[in-house]
Amino acid sequence: MDFVRKVEQLSKARFDNTKSGGDIFSAIRYSMNLMDDHIKKRKYNKRMFVFTNGSGNSSYSRDDIYELADKLMAYQIRLNVVPIDFMTSYNQS
Repeated sequence: MDFVRKVEQLSKARFDNTKSGGDIFSAIRYSMNLMDDHIKKRKYNKRMFVFTNGSGNSSYSRDDIYELADKLMAYQIRLNVVPIDFMTSYNQS
């Protein structure tokens, strides 16, 4: 329940970045590697939450993204993408 409260607080927050967003796929790969290093062969329900406003750019190719998706499936990591602050970016365009 504490997690839900924190997410609710996060969804009401404003993020005034002066830089455009980061590479979401690099962040997913980095997080996946951290999870794999920590968990190793132990059995857990693995879930990754990515909070994003969708404004970042990526240098990943289509093949890189498919490879990343294959690794997420191989490691049995469930990816949850939570959009935040989309309307602010949309309204400024």
